[in-house]
Amino acid sequence: LTYFVILLLFYFSNSNLPDQNMFLTIESSEDHSINIDTIVSLLKANCNYVKLRRFEYSEDYFEAIFLIQLTNVNSLKILNSSLLKINKNFKISFLNQEDSLM
Repeated sequence: LTYFVILLLFYFSNSNLPDQNMFLTIESSEDHSINIDTIVSLLKANCNYVKLRRFEYSEDYFEAIFLIQLTNVNSLKILNSSLLKINKNFKISFLNQEDSLM
């Protein structure tokens, strides 16, 4: 009985977590005045969790990959439009961490 109760608690506690863990990739080869702190502040305002996983910056290329957890579904639209306001040449991609190709 205890095992069954623990399984039920585990199942219902995980079902309340939104499936919104994403990898966010931001790339640009146009503008060289990109401020990573501005991007991180924007992400923190719209995400429950933000972790920078990869950062590459050179004279002609910028790439940052973040692991994020969106606050809600609308956060995706807000992030996309807000990032493009920072730099209209950003290439932005969102990848759901939970899904696999195989």
